[in-house]
Amino acid sequence: MGQIRTHLHYCLLNLVLVLPIILRKSLNKYLIMLYMDFYYIVIIVLLGLLIIALTLYGIFYAVKTNPSFPYIQDTCPKQWSIDGSGNCINICPSGNVCTNLGSTTSILSVPGTNGVNGFNSADPGWASYSGAKSSICGKQKWSIANNIDWNGVTTYTGC
Repeated sequence: MGQIRTHLHYCLLNLVLVLPIILRKSLNKYLIMLYMDFYYIVIIVLLGLLIIALTLYGIFYAVKTNPSFPYIQDTCPKQWSIDGSGNCINICPSGNVCTNLGSTTSILSVPGTNGVNGFNSADPGWASYSGAKSSICGKQKWSIANNIDWNGVTTYTGC
């Protein structure tokens, strides 16, 4: 009987020592799977939130920044010069074929004209030229009507 008790103690001792190791290994596997599932869920939720945040940012940015194109307006039409008093003048040396000049009558009918061969593009009269709602729109009406190319004016999309 003493041997049975010793053997029983030995088995119980092994069970007490080995069972936690077995349980710990299976518990570790379970916890690792649980942690992996947790991280997987967190990553999916964060990616979803990132997509929503970027979409909202794009929508608000597009609504907020809808400027008219082009952003820069030249002072004078293409191939025109600015004289000492800030007027746009169309100088074409005699004998040369010049482009983008329009007609002489077109220059006499614009706001800020100097009566000869130029006009002041900063004149406030452009804002009411031919029923325009702004000075750039007045310049656009004049340049399109007279077939004069003016960077930032003939292509302006805000009129």
